[in-house]
Amino acid sequence: MNFKVAVIKGDGIGPEIVTEAQKVLNKAGEKFGFSLDYEDVLMGGCSIDATGEQTMQLQYARQVMQCF
Repeated sequence: MNFKVAVIKGDGIGPEIVTEAQKVLNKAGEKFGFSLDYEDVLMGGCSIDATGEQTMQLQYARQVMQCF
């Protein structure tokens, strides 16, 4: 079984923590027979660093809905 997951590596919980959590989820998938496809969504400070502006709620909603 395969799942699509929107991943927000933003403020609060930093990108390094989320990356490690993805590794744990991937190992769980190996053990229990599922896989995950990750879609990165920029938000907050990470979005400002990458694009110069925050991701607006409408853009965020569209990105998340595309994952499903």
